[in-house]
Amino acid sequence: MGSIWPSACFWQVKFKGLLALVRAYYFKARRTGSCPKFNRLADAESKHRAKTSKRADAIHHVRHRAALDAAAEYGNILEDLYHRNLSCRSEKMRGFNQIRQSRESVCRSIRVKSTDMSMRRRESQQRARTLSLEADCNRDQRLELEELHRHLWDICGCPADSEHFFPLLHPRG
Repeated sequence: MGSIWPSACFWQVKFKGLLALVRAYYFKARRTGSCPKFNRLADAESKHRAKTSKRADAIHHVRHRAALDAAAEYGNILEDLYHRNLSCRSEKMRGFNQIRQSRESVCRSIRVKSTDMSMRRRESQQRARTLSLEADCNRDQRLELEELHRHLWDICGCPADSEHFFPLLHPRG
């Protein structure tokens, strides 16, 4: 079987610079399975396309320039509006700041009042707890003293005035 190329000399002579391109297209087509295309534009067509692309680039440049000018003009309008509206916005912010400060002072006073009330409540609870513990302690001491008096009265006898107890110098024995 012969070469797929008619003759290497024929291609080299007739299409000097195109041989490498044709081979690349052939191998690409073989690899992908699709038929290769190799189109070469005529000189008139390539000139027409170059002229059209230059015209399109010029139109794009003009439109781009117009868009930039419009954006700059819009930026100037926005800046002018910003500076005209600045005093109104600063007054509005001052009003908001005063409202915020009054809210904070109200919240602060409520916090202080609630803290004072909770401290007073805790102090009164602590005082009540302390008084309760002292009363329990006094009751326990009084009960212990009464028990001690009863024990002494049982052993030594009841005192004369029922309040004081003077122990005997010589216990009974």
